[in-house]
Amino acid sequence: MVDPVLHEGTGMHIMAKLGQSELATQPYSMLDESTKMNIVRLNRGELVIVHLAFRHPVKIVFPKVQFKG
Repeated sequence: MVDPVLHEGTGMHIMAKLGQSELATQPYSMLDESTKMNIVRLNRGELVIVHLAFRHPVKIVFPKVQFKG
């Protein structure tokens, strides 16, 4: 769980895959339902960034490793 005071004092929020029960709590109330459902469905190597400078949340995808060492 995220400390609400810390969460409110942060300008940028970076989220990986979270469950619907956690996204229903107060710290995530600034997200619309569509964004919450996209966060629930994130795969490995995907993040969502939320910042006031962006009009919409930004999805970041890290490329998969092409080889195994």
